[in-house]
Parts: sequence; structure tokens; C-alpha cells
Amino acid sequence: MTADTDASKAVVARHYAILRGGDPAEWDEIMAEDFVSHHPHAAGEGRNRYRNAAASYSAVFSDFAPELQLVVAEDDCVAAHFIVRGRHTGDFLGLPASGREFAVSGIAIYRIANGQLIEAWYGEDTLGWFQQLGLLPTDISGFRRFWER
Repeated sequence: MTADTDASKAVVARHYAILRGGDPAEWDEIMAEDFVSHHPHAAGEGRNRYRNAAASYSAVFSDFAPELQLVVAEDDCVAAHFIVRGRHTGDFLGLPASGREFAVSGIAIYRIANGQLIEAWYGEDTLGWFQQLGLLPTDISGFRRFWER
């Protein structure tokens, strides 16, 4: 591993520390102003757009705590496996606060240049998350029967 990949991994770790309750103003240091997010729930361009999306999640889900599980870096990219935990304490997609806890696994790939996040792609277990929140049924036995034919 080179010093550059170590530094890139440190930028990603700092990003997750901010998401877990750090000062969002720190994103000005580690995230490019024209950062591009390819997140299924918060896609778009701009550091401020991302900051607003993160604030929205924190407002709706108390104890919002993304935790890094594994971080791998090569060239200008960092791949991260994470788990987000929290409690549903605000209105979300028309669903009033349920108080339910959740834990959702996901993967993100970050592109870094000049010590800043410039682009990110995310894949999360949205089905599992929505089931944990009560937005979707948890009985998926019909899918199992379909695949076991």
C-alpha cells in the first residue's frame, strides 16, 4: 500500500466520522465543492446537496451511525463496506416515526483527488432497510418459491 492510498483511506474514514456526528463543516476540507453522489436516495452534484441529504437522514433517524467494516484502496479509488444503524424517530416517506431500530449493510466506492472526495457510488440493502422500518412486508417466501422451482 502506498502513502497515497493510506491518505485516501483516511479521507473516507474522516467522512464516516462526520456522518456519525462530527462537524459537517469539515466536509469543506475533505469533499470537493462539485462532489457527485450516485446514491439511490441522494443522487446529485454538490457538496451542499450531500450535506443537506445527510442532515435530513440524521433528523429522521436518531442514533444515525454508519460504521466502516472494511476499507480497500487502489489508485484513486477507495471501496468501503459499511453498516448503518439507527432508530426511526421522524416522518420518512410518509411513514410516521415508528421507533424501530435498523441495521443496513452497504458498499460504497469513492473517487478521490487532491485529498478530497470527488465522486461516490453506493449500493445498500434498501429492501432490508424498508422491511425493518415496516414499509414493506418481511415475508418474501413467494420469492423463495420462485427461485426454488
